[in-house]
Amino acid sequence: MSTKKRTVLRTVRLSQDLDDLLRNDAEESGTTVNGLINRIMTKYLEWDRHIEKFKFVSIARETFRSFLDKIDDADVEKIATDMGSKMPVAITFFWFKKLNLETVLKTISNYGKYSGLQTNEITANDGNCIITFYHELGAKWSIFLKYFICQFVKTALGITPKTEITDDLVLVSFNTTNRKART
Repeated sequence: MSTKKRTVLRTVRLSQDLDDLLRNDAEESGTTVNGLINRIMTKYLEWDRHIEKFKFVSIARETFRSFLDKIDDADVEKIATDMGSKMPVAITFFWFKKLNLETVLKTISNYGKYSGLQTNEITANDGNCIITFYHELGAKWSIFLKYFICQFVKTALGITPKTEITDDLVLVSFNTTNRKART
């Protein structure tokens, strides 16, 4: 059985300038123009078209880190807990029209893949989920992620995760087999 996805041939018109940019970027990243366009379209479909509706803003990482460094730990925890119970739940419902383990993990995956804030690795098997976040934003971002993700998982799935943090790493783990069903 083949695992290849069915493809569709679609013809588009591009200005010469856009085509030149695509060719150069594809060459620099070691891919084809088709591969680059597929990556661009995937990001648009998985992230950009949805996130624009929630009024996200782009900010340089160093500027963001400077803001974080000015906030005390207790305020970071309070903001993260408050936001973690609202925003990612709303975004997950908006993107996937349902709230379950699969959609929660896909939301977390998309954030790591496209937000530019951190890299995620998710392992889920036999009811055990481990989510590792790596970032370069310092201890305050680790505190934020810890409380934000824990509150998201608690609100969405009714599970209180365990966490471990360092200045650049957050490990979140939980088990889904012994939780109460959500209504």
